[in-house]
Formats: sequence, structure tokens, C-alpha cells
Amino acid sequence: LPRAVRVLVAGVEDALEAADRKCLSYAALLAHIYAHKGLHCSILFEMIRRRLRPNSDTTSQRELAAELVLVLLRRAGPAMRGDDPSALKEIVALVQSWAKENAVGESLASDGSSAF
Repeated sequence: LPRAVRVLVAGVEDALEAADRKCLSYAALLAHIYAHKGLHCSILFEMIRRRLRPNSDTTSQRELAAELVLVLLRRAGPAMRGDDPSALKEIVALVQSWAKENAVGESLASDGSSAF
């Protein structure tokens, strides 16, 4: 990866660890770089997967991780679907599972369908 992308990915992880909202700005910038073909979709998919895995994050970190996933999916989701639809389908299933496990968005997980 180019150095700037590595720095941004590390910045997202560090800011999330510190429960700092800067991670959302870094994620938005990564989505923008992706939209202009500056990085591969697998980087964003892996970042989302890591945030949705069970871990020992605090409540504020989990909420921030949910916002981070939303930022990435809102800004880059349509392009990600075009690049790798099966990976995006897997991410949607992970989001639904994660929401149920973490009691985030009861209405989101209650009917089993979500629109991203």
C-alpha cells in the first residue's frame, strides 16, 4: 500500500481505539480515495469486517465503529457492490448479526431486512 493509505488506515484504528471521532473523517477520506481508484475495495471490506468481529470494545468504541461502518457504506457502498457484490452481501449479513448481538438499532434487526 502507498504510505499515505497506510497512515490513514492506522489513523482510523488508532482513533477508534481512543474513541476519537477523527476516525470518521479518516474513513471518509479513505472512501474518497477508493472512489477515485486510489485503493482496492478489499482494504475497505477488511476494515469493515474487523470492526464487526466480536471484541472487547467499550460501548463508545462500538458506537463509533457502527458510525464508521455507516460512513464507509454510505460513501463507497455502491462502488463496492460493483467491485465485489458477494463481499458486500457478506458485510450486510455481518452488520445484521452484529446489530442483533450488540442491541444496536432494534428496529433494524427486528424484521431481518436492512436497506443499505
